[in-house]
Amino acid sequence: MTVTAALSLTDGHFLARLAADAVHARLTGKRLSARIPPDSPLHDDGATFVTLERNGALRGCVGSLEPVRPLHRDVVQNAMRAMNDPRLPPVTPLDWPSLDVKVSVLDRPEPIASESRDDLLAALRPGVDGLILLTDDGRRATFLPSVWAKVTDPELFLAALLRKGGWPEVGWPAGLRASRYGSTEFHNHAPRAALPLVATAVTSSPATIDGVAPDPDAAAGGPGGVASGPDGAASGPDGAAGGPGGASGEPGGVAGGPGGVAGGPGGLASGPGDAAGGIGGAADGPGLGAGGHEA
Repeated sequence: MTVTAALSLTDGHFLARLAADAVHARLTGKRLSARIPPDSPLHDDGATFVTLERNGALRGCVGSLEPVRPLHRDVVQNAMRAMNDPRLPPVTPLDWPSLDVKVSVLDRPEPIASESRDDLLAALRPGVDGLILLTDDGRRATFLPSVWAKVTDPELFLAALLRKGGWPEVGWPAGLRASRYGSTEFHNHAPRAALPLVATAVTSSPATIDGVAPDPDAAAGGPGGVASGPDGAASGPDGAAGGPGGASGEPGGVAGGPGGVAGGPGGLASGPGDAAGGIGGAADGPGLGAGGHEA
């Protein structure tokens, strides 16, 4: 059974509410409290993306491609990190009344048998497949399934993802491997009650669940995490390639250093396996490239 198949609609709505509650807790400095039954599938390891938008404008998007922590913790971590998307000013109480929160729960990636561009194009399922491209040099890029709503043609979809990863848009890069995954989206929509306009440190102590603080590595963007743009991963101008050990974002993003990528406003730093985001694409971990097209 896939990760998303194990989740009920109630579970998904809980995750979306949990993401919104994590943002609220960080903005107000209050403790996040969430009681999760011991037998809930939300305790299973899972990979998620959290997207924050205000009146349709991106305010942050961060996610994980690999399941490295329980679903509920992954959502909390990604929600808090999305508030400090390195391409954008931090989320503030002014954003809260109009802030829409979306959680995408990803299934485990599955390899696509493809030895050429034509093989991959023939195997792609428009509107269904999220796509990960990876080469032997460690460069990786992804588009979530929701990107098909913006780029409906498989040829254009693949070309945009190649550009996002820093590869040529035509041809077939040496050693290229592809994987696909599905995702299910859950929303927690505005409007919301206004918050007091007091100085709020978005980088205050991490929120807790049942009194347990999140992993330090996870809060800093630990293994398996990726910063992203709308519905997907990091990007740079025209698919800017990553620097040593990291990735460069689009204007307002950050340049990578060995072992990870420095965070944006608020000083959140990514660890091994993470990368700073730009609009739409996905850049990952040490030596990985940044993306381009909106994801």
